[in-house]
Amino acid sequence: MLLLRALFVLIAFLGVFSTAASLLPDGDLHDASTVLTGVLALSTIPVSFAPCIDKAAEGAVHAQLASMSTRTSDAMETRGGKHADGNGDASRNGGAKGNGSAEATALSTLQSAIGRVSKMGSTARALRETAEQAAEGRQKAAFVFESHVAYTLREMLQTAEAWLIWFVGIVVVGGGTVLATNMAQIVASARASHALVPTQVTLFSTGNLLGRLLCMSLSDRVVRAGRSRADFLVVIALTMGISHVLFLAATVTVPPASALQTALLMGAASGGGLAFGAIWPHFVVLASELFGSPHLSKNYMFFDGTCGAVGSMVFANLLPSAVYQRHAIDNECYGAWCFGPTHAILAALCGVGCVAALVVSARSQWLYTQIAESSRQSELL
Repeated sequence: MLLLRALFVLIAFLGVFSTAASLLPDGDLHDASTVLTGVLALSTIPVSFAPCIDKAAEGAVHAQLASMSTRTSDAMETRGGKHADGNGDASRNGGAKGNGSAEATALSTLQSAIGRVSKMGSTARALRETAEQAAEGRQKAAFVFESHVAYTLREMLQTAEAWLIWFVGIVVVGGGTVLATNMAQIVASARASHALVPTQVTLFSTGNLLGRLLCMSLSDRVVRAGRSRADFLVVIALTMGISHVLFLAATVTVPPASALQTALLMGAASGGGLAFGAIWPHFVVLASELFGSPHLSKNYMFFDGTCGAVGSMVFANLLPSAVYQRHAIDNECYGAWCFGPTHAILAALCGVGCVAALVVSARSQWLYTQIAESSRQSELL
């Protein structure tokens, strides 16, 4: 677990410094960021292979212990054979004195009694281990980490929670895809510097990486605090909505090519990337916790596939194309009307998505209360 966390931290810092290296102008700081990025990239290799090395070392230790156990057993058998030979000599000498038969009978009776006692001890240990395993199994079964009902895809689609999560998904995925596919046109229509386009793309991509990498750590804290994981969906939808509001403000309310416009555009790209990256892991976890894991593959793919398809087609293709072409002259558009209505519509839909996520949170709070309690009890074992 510690190695996995270390790997996540290294990847996160790798994304940050690679972004810094692309943003900084040529000079000592740029060179230092580039070198540090390379060092971090190389340092992930031994951390990634450390678990494999540990398993190989553990296997070698087990093999050595098994070999030592075999040698010890052989030595004990050899000593037992010598002891048996000695007892045979003693019996023959006793037979010369006339009592060898009685000693042999007593020895056989004693060995039989020892064998029965040994079997009784083994049986008692086996029964005790079975009882302990059964008790541990019952205790684990009492823990709740997901819905006790294993929903099929058809049954899941009959619940309100599934469609509310789906709506949040298509809005967030669509809002993120708009930015990923139209970033150059958004910057150009705002009359910002064309040199800002690579920076915007880099910030969005880095936010996407960090959102996927770090969101579940924060989301798990929400669950351990006794709150529904759908509360984090509210944060994701709100972040995407704020991102589009910032893009709208950078286009409408501030002077073109100003420092304030640059700051708004960079903040909007970062926030949109974070929200876009964070939504995908939550599809998997929410599908498992709310609808059970036996049919997780089908249930998850409903959210992953349809949200990506509908969000990309409607909100990242049809909507921005219709708005852009309506105000374009010779396929070029500059000003607030090029993407302003698209940003406004997506921001409003993200607000509706926040309400939908709050409804899911209220309807699933009882389940996450049990999950939080089970998590606390399992940590005490």
